[in-house]
Amino acid sequence: MSQARVEDIDAVKRSKLALQKFQEAANVALSEAESDLIRTMLWIDTEQSTYWQGQVRKRTGLLSQAEERLRMKKLFKDSTGSKPSTIDEEKAVKVAKQRLEEAHQKVIMVSKWKRQMEKVAHDYKGSVQRFATTVQSSLPNTIAKLEAMTRQLEQYLGLNPAQAVSTAGGIQGEPTRPAAADEGQSMRRAEAEEPGPAESEGAVRPSTGD
Repeated sequence: MSQARVEDIDAVKRSKLALQKFQEAANVALSEAESDLIRTMLWIDTEQSTYWQGQVRKRTGLLSQAEERLRMKKLFKDSTGSKPSTIDEEKAVKVAKQRLEEAHQKVIMVSKWKRQMEKVAHDYKGSVQRFATTVQSSLPNTIAKLEAMTRQLEQYLGLNPAQAVSTAGGIQGEPTRPAAADEGQSMRRAEAEEPGPAESEGAVRPSTGD
């Protein structure tokens, strides 16, 4: 028959504690990664997209103003009847056009970043799904089993020897035999009780006196 052999119940407890700590750390890591992913997507989709779309509108207005100043400068003459120089106004229009083009490019890039982040988020969630299921489902089940095992072992170790043998499945023992010292004492008592040769034949012991 098989016997239960428990040498270190603390090893089971340490295993359970290690799994609990790992589960906590893994949950924190998964939560932080999810938060970072959501935060980055919101930053691209709301802050950056909103900002650069607003810059397109603002810079479009600035370009219109620069072009209007240039147009007015070309229409009117100075006090001498000559046309004033429009170099500064032309430079202002050129800069305004460059800044508006930059804003349009940023809007395009933000849209591209958004699509890339959506793909990254989809790939990430797919790659960690099995790990997340293990952390959130399989690990708690394993920890619960180790807890139940610990209770059973503690209960087993708290039983008396006869109950422990029964709980372990039973051991076919041999009949109880007396110890060697007890056997020797029994044999000596038996020899003392047996009659000697002289007593058994009725012989008369020699007298010590006259």
